[in-house]
Amino acid sequence: MDILYLFETRICGSSKKVITAVETLQQFCFFYSGVEKNSGLHGLGFLVSQRARNSLLESETISPCLAKFKGSPANIYLLSSYAPTRDALGETKNHFHTELKTVPSAIAAQDYLIVGGNFNARVGPMDQATCKVLCNFGLGQRCENVERLVNYALMNQLTASNTFFQYKPSHLLT
Repeated sequence: MDILYLFETRICGSSKKVITAVETLQQFCFFYSGVEKNSGLHGLGFLVSQRARNSLLESETISPCLAKFKGSPANIYLLSSYAPTRDALGETKNHFHTELKTVPSAIAAQDYLIVGGNFNARVGPMDQATCKVLCNFGLGQRCENVERLVNYALMNQLTASNTFFQYKPSHLLT
């Protein structure tokens, strides 16, 4: 693996660190962003191999975390995000989604956007309204956060790729 999305890193602040995988002695760069002055909850980032790091054009620490990688014929933007839970205040959810919406507008049409994260949304089964975003393997009943996720995906021509694969029932909920 060259790029791994990480969530709940529990590290305060934003930075990057070089770490070494002991077994292979391969170096990775850890780009992370965490909430200042708290326990580090909701921290997120990327673990990037040396090979991928050679392609890295820039890394921005915004909320959510964003990295841009060189590519041919296009660049790839990776967006790592951790959405507020269902119990969060509406104002907190609105703030998160407002920030999230600003990212695609800064990306050129020929470039690619890959969004990874925990959107704290149970998508439920696909229906006529969501067939361009969801596939056959959504889970359970939809929760209130799904509408925001589906709207974001539709606006940016994204799909919820984890609904394309059938998982064992024991792997569906944590």
